[in-house]
Amino acid sequence: MRYFVLFGLLLLSVMLLATDVSGSQSGTWSVANSPYNVVADISIPAGQVLTIEPGVLINVNGLFQITAH
Repeated sequence: MRYFVLFGLLLLSVMLLATDVSGSQSGTWSVANSPYNVVADISIPAGQVLTIEPGVLINVNGLFQITAH
């Protein structure tokens, strides 16, 4: 039981320190701002690029789409 509580607290702390993302996205998602919480659909505008650095953690807690135009 104690391990479940510790795991829950760890998960909560990671979620609170995360960067929430939604809507139009471009540029770079960096390890420095990781983890990223996807809280709604993501779109990458035509002619733009979204780069995700190696090691970036992305949390998706829902049925969201990532659309590149």
